[in-house]
Amino acid sequence: MAAGARVTLRLLAGLFFLCPFFSPFASAEAARVDVPPGEQASAGGGDVAARYAPPASGPDVAQSGSDIFDTESSQPQEYERAIEWYLSAAEKGHVHAQVTVGYMYLTGKGVRRDDAEALKWFERAASQGYAYAEFMLGRMYLQGRGVRQDVDAAASWMRKAAEKGNADAQFGMARLYEWGKGVPHNEAQAVNWYRKAAEQGKGRAQVSLASRYLTGRGVAKDEKQALFWYSRAAERGMAEGQCGLGTLYYNGQGVEKDFDQAAEWHRKAAAQGYAPAQFGLARQTLRGQGVEKDVERAFELARMAADQNYAPAQFALGRAYEEGRFVKADKKEALEWYRRAAEHGSEDAIRKLKNFSAD
Repeated sequence: MAAGARVTLRLLAGLFFLCPFFSPFASAEAARVDVPPGEQASAGGGDVAARYAPPASGPDVAQSGSDIFDTESSQPQEYERAIEWYLSAAEKGHVHAQVTVGYMYLTGKGVRRDDAEALKWFERAASQGYAYAEFMLGRMYLQGRGVRQDVDAAASWMRKAAEKGNADAQFGMARLYEWGKGVPHNEAQAVNWYRKAAEQGKGRAQVSLASRYLTGRGVAKDEKQALFWYSRAAERGMAEGQCGLGTLYYNGQGVEKDFDQAAEWHRKAAAQGYAPAQFGLARQTLRGQGVEKDVERAFELARMAADQNYAPAQFALGRAYEEGRFVKADKKEALEWYRRAAEHGSEDAIRKLKNFSAD
């Protein structure tokens, strides 16, 4: 049997032990690049999508980006048996297997977690010009996993993958330009890379691009374009896109004001546990806008958002308890919610606390 055929059989054997859990081409928002290592996104102001991002999913093994494991269903023994076959194929230079082995070491699936070993396998795949491996190297250098943190190296690897059309790397380059990490801070370049990733269907890039058009950050303000990109993300099921679209309908930005549509999109995002949407729906429910007025339900929704540390909801609860609106006035409870909102960046809450201290 030819050597190439034997390598392919080893790879297929690895897949066999993970089936039906292995899905190399399943759609997913791969390997987030959200916040520079050691930094936290601001809870007050800025891009809501960046603050309330969904948990990172595992990296893909396809050039374009997709998840490789069903982490809820796969059993340890499947991973343990699969790694033997993947390692065999990876050692013989099969790039797909090299990336998969790197991911398994990165996440501890079938092997003891080992960032340095993961880095080694991503480097081997990257040496063959594999875009996703280059992206993962950029991510690991950015986070200092398996290697000393180096934002310049992170940007270099990320750019290699981005220029080959990898949407995750394009999104990563946008973030780097936004932060000024490894590249000069440049809002126009951030928009450029967000657009490239968004045009490939990356939902988080679509949300970020929509937010840029809405605020005019790095690009001319254009509410119609914001509507377009929020709609694209919403249609993909992205909670941030659904919430953004609901807000545009609520405010009549780029589209005729429509409380029914606003409530519908806020409801979809709120059902995914997205705090800003829960709070937006609370506001509409309190006022009976596009949904039946229900004070108790509105308070429940606001509390759900506040419990996720969404500062505007925490401030609203503080004000409700301070003024006795919809609940019995309770200064102690009001102070507690103002304190929590202040901790998460609410300038209004900080001012409130100063006023309480002065009284």
